[in-house]
Amino acid sequence: MRIQPLSEPTGISKRNIHFYIKEELLHPKTDLVNGYYDFSEEDLQQLLLIKYFRNTGLSISNIKSLIENPASAEYYLRMHIGRLEQELHALSANKDTLLSILERLPIRPDFLDLYIHTKEECALDHAISTTPLYDGKLVNHFLWRTFWQQENLSEYQQYLWDKMNRLTDSREKNEHYTKIYDYLCQQDQKIFNAFYEEGNAHFYHIASFSSETLSLHVEELKTAITEFIHTPAAIKQWKEHYYQFQLPLMHIFTGEIGKLAYEMSPFFAAYECNSIEACQIVYDWLLSEDGSELYQKVITSLDGYVDLTNFYHTELEFMNTIFKY
Repeated sequence: MRIQPLSEPTGISKRNIHFYIKEELLHPKTDLVNGYYDFSEEDLQQLLLIKYFRNTGLSISNIKSLIENPASAEYYLRMHIGRLEQELHALSANKDTLLSILERLPIRPDFLDLYIHTKEECALDHAISTTPLYDGKLVNHFLWRTFWQQENLSEYQQYLWDKMNRLTDSREKNEHYTKIYDYLCQQDQKIFNAFYEEGNAHFYHIASFSSETLSLHVEELKTAITEFIHTPAAIKQWKEHYYQFQLPLMHIFTGEIGKLAYEMSPFFAAYECNSIEACQIVYDWLLSEDGSELYQKVITSLDGYVDLTNFYHTELEFMNTIFKY
């Protein structure tokens, strides 16, 4: 199919189709004889999908991520819904302000009337909240979706998943989830793409450990911690994200929600068991005479941005993954 027959039924201009190709949202084949694009049925479906999502205000970059990784759909769509709700809130507040000005105005206002009443209304400071909204399901999807290996949950797994969402549906009652949500709202989408693309491979690698590969991972952790503690940029990155992301995440993993996830997902259970076992070995080594020098460097360098006593089993693994995402 050439570009003209594609453009007419979709209502998308040829210029926009070329733009989507340039932005790598579409990847049509090229006719080797005449150099024209040859669009397939799948290209048509992708183009319609782009059109639908663009009409909702979704960004080109987010649409590209959705097409490349459909499993991330819930994350990107929920994040966009949150932005739309903020916009609706702002529009509603602006509408209320204008209605109040109208109520104050005389029947035949002059410029001075308009100025005075508008100034008075605006002086009341009808604050439009810039605080991000809250979506616990979005956070749950970000944290746990990687650990669902099957397409459909069993009845009991669905019960556990519903319980996790009920327990985290309130911003006021979930301090750690709220911090994660606010953090996610501020981040570039490249972080999430890396998490979905590389995180799954990393988690699967740890979940599938044998006794031999576990020993290799222990040595990998020791090397990674040494590299981490001697890399100023990594230390800076750690401190910037520690209280907004890493510490809340560790509380979640070790709290009630983490226990439900452990019960719901055999994949997560395997990952968690192997990760804890490896980190326990490394932590014991750090407390030994052989590892004491590195342990002191970790404590000194991170200076208040580390809690190995309570969270060694997650913080040590964080030091290993900080170079990966």
